Parts: sequence; C-alpha cells; structure tokens
Amino acid sequence: MLQPHSVRSPASTGYSFKAQALYAVVFATRYLDLVLQFISFYNTLMKLFYILTSFYILYSMRFRFRTTLPADDPDNDTFRVAYLLPPCLLLALIFNYRLTPIDVLWSFSIFLESVAIAPTYRALYIVNWVYRYFVEHRADPIAAVGGIIQTGVWIFYFCVYFI
Repeated sequence: MLQPHSVRSPASTGYSFKAQALYAVVFATRYLDLVLQFISFYNTLMKLFYILTSFYILYSMRFRFRTTLPADDPDNDTFRVAYLLPPCLLLALIFNYRLTPIDVLWSFSIFLESVAIAPTYRALYIVNWVYRYFVEHRADPIAAVGGIIQTGVWIFYFCVYFI
C-alpha cells in the first residue's frame, strides 16, 4: 500500500508506523505455522509475501521516508498500541481452538488485526474466506468475528472522516 503512494509523493504522511508495525506482528504471529507444516507452494508463498511486505513497509517508513515523517515522533503518530495488545492477548487466551502457543498466537493475530485500523489486506482475506467456504467447505468462527469487528471499526472511521 505504501509503494503506489510513494511513486506520486516521496512521503509517508498519513501512514501510522505503529499501525503498520501491528500488521507486521499480526502476520508474523499468524503464520508461525510456516515452520511447522507445509500446506502448499501457494500458501507458503502468500504467507511469506504478507510477512515480508509488512516488514518492508516498516523499513521504508523508518529509513527510506524518514526525512518526511519521523516514525518515532509522537506528535505525528499517536496510535496507542499499549491499549490494544493486552485485550487481544486476553481474548486469544480465552478464545482459541487449543491452548498451544501456535493457536493462541493465531487467535491473537485475528483479534489484533481487527483493531489495527489499517485496511491493508482485508479484501484479500474476504476472497480467501469465500474460497475456503465454497471449495474447502469450512468457515472459521474466530476469523469471522475478527473480520466483523474490523469491518465495524472501518465503517465507524469512514463515517467519522468521510461523511
């Protein structure tokens, strides 16, 4: 998302470094199963894509566009990460499929993504949900609840900032 904007303007103004960092945490914790099991080449490629592009965006914001928006300047980035992590972790400890580190971190990533407020990849997830429902005949209730929360938050922000 950052790259098309940067072609027109070499600035990262309007992008929250902390929100992007949360997305990097989301994908890093969600796709830990990469080291445990191989599902398919496509699955591995997409998971690596999400993780690597998230960290590349952070790198770009921190180093390539640092002169236009200091990533650590609290006046420019007031996103309150400390208020998001503990509740997401608590929800992940309560709502998971198995109380294993991988499952808890996966649930944590779902809840964290729902409140990270950066509409980076949701459209691709919706396509993934539809595919899994019709092709694999399964739906994930934890992911669905996280998606509903995130969609509600986006609708709220859209109404506040654009209407």
